[in-house]
Amino acid sequence: MEKILLLFLLTTQLAISQTTPINLMSGTIKIPGMQYKQFTFALAKGDKIVFNFKEERNKEINKIEIFELPSNLMFSDFKTANISNQIITVSKTGIYLFRLTNASLSKRIGSISIQRVPKDESTSNFNSTVVSRMVSDTTYTTAIERRFVKSEYKTSTIINKQKYYINSGSNATFKGGKSRIAIPITLPPNTVEWYYTFSSSRNEADIYSVTNGMQLASELSNLIDQTGLLSFGVNQLTQPPGGNYCDVYLIDYNNYNPFLSKGNFSHYPIGTRENIVSGTVKVNFISNQLYLGIRNPDTTYGIHVVLEVVAITKKDSYEEVEVITPHITTQEKLFIQD
Repeated sequence: MEKILLLFLLTTQLAISQTTPINLMSGTIKIPGMQYKQFTFALAKGDKIVFNFKEERNKEINKIEIFELPSNLMFSDFKTANISNQIITVSKTGIYLFRLTNASLSKRIGSISIQRVPKDESTSNFNSTVVSRMVSDTTYTTAIERRFVKSEYKTSTIINKQKYYINSGSNATFKGGKSRIAIPITLPPNTVEWYYTFSSSRNEADIYSVTNGMQLASELSNLIDQTGLLSFGVNQLTQPPGGNYCDVYLIDYNNYNPFLSKGNFSHYPIGTRENIVSGTVKVNFISNQLYLGIRNPDTTYGIHVVLEVVAITKKDSYEEVEVITPHITTQEKLFIQD
């Protein structure tokens, strides 16, 4: 057994002596308490590392490690004060890290020697210098985003040319009938604005004639088709003729009964018209339940009224789009110097 061991050592020393060792580093190093020192060198495939370390006061150092980067541990020794001629064969060309860790509170001072023995003359001039460079790496994430495409506007008829008769004040009092009516306006979902057109006259025949000419829904549809937007004014809509005055109030549910019972009530000015014979009105106020309260101000004569109400609804279209976002990270990496 002793002969075999002696033969192995002689063979190893012979292999090392075939080429001249190249000194990578030597000298004295100081490792403060609870810190470490590390060194990196580039080595060629087939090289042999000859590593020596001795703590000058023979105090143990917690750990000595040699890595083939990034993480292949090739050698380690724990709680040692002396490593003599530790030989490691390099399996592949790369960067190798030598780390000495001092876990004690007091410093460690020692001499260190790291040598490279080339495999043969072909690698004797191999550059063992390691350089660090900042390297950028780009990764990508893919997400599905919902993007707005367009808005489409459509008309929705709420009241289609409905005719009403409203009695005069005196007839309502003494002969029955009503001098006020409240017409519910139930707007469809997504209403953005709505319009009403009306005409009033004592002459029922005139109201029938006006009714035939009222085209609020078609006029609004044509204007929307021409622009694709709500960029038109109410003056572009037909104003129907009328013969006799009436009042039209825009009210909500809370004012419905007070209006009909001739009590004190509130109304929205934006949709209210008083002392008018006819007209087309644009309303931007949107609520769940509204009413058009129509009052005949005449105390003697009843009036006939025709009313058309049209809402404009908005529908937004969306599409799903695949969005690729780059993410750039920068980190320091080690390279063998050319």
